[in-house]
Amino acid sequence: MIKTYIVTWNSVISGLDDITNQIDSCTIINSDAPERNGWHNLGLIWYYSQFKYALDDFINKTEDETFCFITGDISSDHFSDIYSKAQLLLSDEKVWLYSPHLSNEPWTKDVCFVEDYSNNSYVSCQTEGIFFFMKRDLAIKMQHFMATLSSSLDLYSMKSGWGLDYVWCTLAKINNRLAIRDNEYLVNHPQGSSYDHTIAKNEMSMVIDIFLNTLPDSYVEIASENIKYINNRQNSKQEKG
Repeated sequence: MIKTYIVTWNSVISGLDDITNQIDSCTIINSDAPERNGWHNLGLIWYYSQFKYALDDFINKTEDETFCFITGDISSDHFSDIYSKAQLLLSDEKVWLYSPHLSNEPWTKDVCFVEDYSNNSYVSCQTEGIFFFMKRDLAIKMQHFMATLSSSLDLYSMKSGWGLDYVWCTLAKINNRLAIRDNEYLVNHPQGSSYDHTIAKNEMSMVIDIFLNTLPDSYVEIASENIKYINNRQNSKQEKG
């Protein structure tokens, strides 16, 4: 089963029903919208804390096999189709991550493509953190990492969420598991962000440094190489652009 967590906040709450009406069930994490019964009303928190809260709830309170995380500023008429495809792809034990492509994202196919997979999908070196599906085995590893991260950094003061996608994709890589993406159902995501990208880059550097320090020595080199590989793919695209 897939357990879905949707983060909403005041400026995007008007689009929430468009998502929830297309999926079977979900848990709403309310950041700063007016409180509602049945929601997890957490006050003004940002991505790192939103993700950690959802992950802890998933691992500690459910036995579901797949964790799905959605930020509430996306839209699509194909959520049901995307969920069906996620279930199909994640039925392969080698697949730990699946994410559809989004408009206005940096991790496009020409940046992330590694090799063809099946069902019009492909192995990717990177996903987005905006809408993705994650197997429980990987979610457990991410929960352990987030506990370490929260003991090392003040996540409540950090806004971007940058670096976490590098971590989960690299954890999949060093465990010989796959991240899968496709362009079959493009999800709409608005352009721009509400945080400073210079600060976000610093947050990402801290996240990745802490991640590398959590790994056994035998995994540090392959993890570092994978992170460098992802960066090189992105930088190459920017230079061509």
